[in-house]
Amino acid sequence: MGTRLLVMVLALLAACGGGSGDGSPGGGDAAGGPDAAADTAPDGAADAGADAAGDAAPEVQSLDPLEPVLAQSLQALLEEYLAFSGDPGMTLTVRTGAGEWWSGAAGLADLATGEPMEPGMGFRVGSNTKTFTSTLVLMLADEGLVDLDASLADYLPEYPQWEEVTVRMLLSMRSGLHDYLTDLDFIIQGLMDPSALTDPLVLVDFVADLPFDAPPGTTGAYCNTNYVLLGLLVERLTGQPFQEVLQARIVEPLGLAATRLDETPEEDPGLAHGYMDLGIVALAFGIPPEALTFIPEEWFLEGQIVDATYAFPPMSSWSAGSMISSSEDMVLFMRALLRGELLSAEALAEMQEVQDILLLGGQVPYGLGLQYAETSWGPSWGHGGLNFGYQASTRHLPDADLTWSAMHDYLPEQSWILEQRMLTWLMEGRQEVYEPCLPPGGFFPGQDGTVELRLAGPLNPAKAQAPVSGIARVQARLDGELLPVYGLASWASLTTGFQPRVTVETVGPSTTPGVDMRYALLSVNPALLEGAEGLVELSAAGPFDVITVVAELVWNGAWGHAERSCVVAVTDTGRDAALQVCGDEGAGVTLEEGAVLKVFASLPVTTDPAAVDAALALLGAERCTCQDQAGEVIPCP
Repeated sequence: MGTRLLVMVLALLAACGGGSGDGSPGGGDAAGGPDAAADTAPDGAADAGADAAGDAAPEVQSLDPLEPVLAQSLQALLEEYLAFSGDPGMTLTVRTGAGEWWSGAAGLADLATGEPMEPGMGFRVGSNTKTFTSTLVLMLADEGLVDLDASLADYLPEYPQWEEVTVRMLLSMRSGLHDYLTDLDFIIQGLMDPSALTDPLVLVDFVADLPFDAPPGTTGAYCNTNYVLLGLLVERLTGQPFQEVLQARIVEPLGLAATRLDETPEEDPGLAHGYMDLGIVALAFGIPPEALTFIPEEWFLEGQIVDATYAFPPMSSWSAGSMISSSEDMVLFMRALLRGELLSAEALAEMQEVQDILLLGGQVPYGLGLQYAETSWGPSWGHGGLNFGYQASTRHLPDADLTWSAMHDYLPEQSWILEQRMLTWLMEGRQEVYEPCLPPGGFFPGQDGTVELRLAGPLNPAKAQAPVSGIARVQARLDGELLPVYGLASWASLTTGFQPRVTVETVGPSTTPGVDMRYALLSVNPALLEGAEGLVELSAAGPFDVITVVAELVWNGAWGHAERSCVVAVTDTGRDAALQVCGDEGAGVTLEEGAVLKVFASLPVTTDPAAVDAALALLGAERCTCQDQAGEVIPCP
């Protein structure tokens, strides 16, 4: 029962609207090489029919491959991202304004079998589903079958309590309705009878009698209930099941071979497995660490990573987030939509009228099933999506007529740097192949008493300006346990003066009872790094060349800082350390503010109390430090 309850709580993730723009177990080297990637054009692209919507026929997509230098650079970027993030695998598809395609993959689709990721693999795309649902509603509006400013009750009279809610409010997330995915009754129902979650009417019933969270039309807040109701609206107006309408109006005309509504819990051989780090996910969604003790041991691969592919009934988010698709299909769809090939110009313009809504704790410009975001190369449109073990993002850059989609089989992902690099190479037409920074084979041997660190990001001494300044994954192997030390913030800084140091710090959640967070620090003599490129071996004979510290924190959320922090491991001066370092774009390391530092580190540490006390004495530090509410250091009780 405890396991089911936890799974139901994790249902809060289903169909969330996040996306790119936040590991293989054991911290091994990046998976994927030449056999894990391919340059392809999506099958069926040229068969897109002319009757998909409106007055315009979908463009017949070019099958021209991307220029080889750019294609090799994109593949290198994928492999570097996986090496630093430790994520199992991902796919990326790009369609340029010049009519060139590239679709690639890296890493693994199944950690248990070692199956390599392939470009056309299916992923659960979460809230990317909402853009399809919105498009169907706007198609019906183009045909005069629905008035966006009419009451929902005009079309679904069984919900008279929502008469104040218009169709437009549902599309724009301004209905004020409660999100059923956050409702306690939903959790209890799933505990008692998970099979009931396959009925969209049951999903709506969870909140049918609840008051509005806010008066309709006054406040924007992300809500999956809106898009389940829109799916019911599509069915009512067409007299057909939602999946059939989706298939007939979008999937078949555009030739989307991998796209469907996931209506059954049966295993799909074309679906990449999805993985979650429960330590981070639990912290992000407020699940107490002790709840994780109910998870069966066979679910865990290593540390807190679980295979979540079939952890929850796929139809639990239906027209709000239950689709499976591929990065290739998503590029075809988003490009056709935003080029005006599916809707009238008037409907597309309405879709792109944005207002801020609350999403995952922040304000996001949101239209009618579309998210807006600025880039260095102009505005972009698209949507993101989360689901158990998956994160997907698809965007279109109108000024450049560029469309891309990235699919990850890991949650949470942290690929915003990858996206920025990808755009730089494509928009600037770089003529040199990107040089990835990768660890040598066997660099992370999985030895006990070791901190394994991966970080790529800019040197910035002001932590507050860059709470997450790059891609990072840190884990400690202490006393037979694999302990993640990452997830919330990671940064690299350079200090100068009497004792110059390059310092990498990271902090993340703990699943150990009584320990809220873990903190890890790597401090290196900068003379060892300036201009370096490749492997840097640090001899145990120079104990202050590298300092490593692992600490456990008791965090006070109301205070915004730790009440207590205790060092549990320090550098083992009897063993050598190793760093693999790179500067930016194949150059040697440059130590100045803003310069990009890329480092893989295998750092020997010890938990022996006498060694910890001796090391801290040399550093003039206490084993445990306590702070009061004002952040002042006080004696520890």
